[in-house]
Amino acid sequence: MEHAITVQELTKRYEDVTAVDHVSFEVGKGEIFGFLGPNGAGKTTTIKILTGLMKPDGGKAFVAGYDVLKDPIGAKQHIGGCSRSFKRLCGSHRMGKPGLDRQALRCARTETEGKLH
Repeated sequence: MEHAITVQELTKRYEDVTAVDHVSFEVGKGEIFGFLGPNGAGKTTTIKILTGLMKPDGGKAFVAGYDVLKDPIGAKQHIGGCSRSFKRLCGSHRMGKPGLDRQALRCARTETEGKLH
């Protein structure tokens, strides 16, 4: 199986605190993957490393086969996201049904085109 994300023994330390401790996982292409854990577990730090916003102290990370350290631009060209600050909700959500409809996602994509680097 081709992997969208591969993380091998990823480690990040802040002085005396180890935020990410030899984390390894793979996300298959087309797979839906939940990245869950308690506060302080290293989720945000791992995402910052995968998106090239932070360098790890050890290990390797690949996005769409691109090494995030050796080819960060190649990796970033295959990254998209939606943060919790995304406020535009679809009509079905306002009626008590969770989810984002295609129109809301289309609007979000249109609003951000050309703004992400």
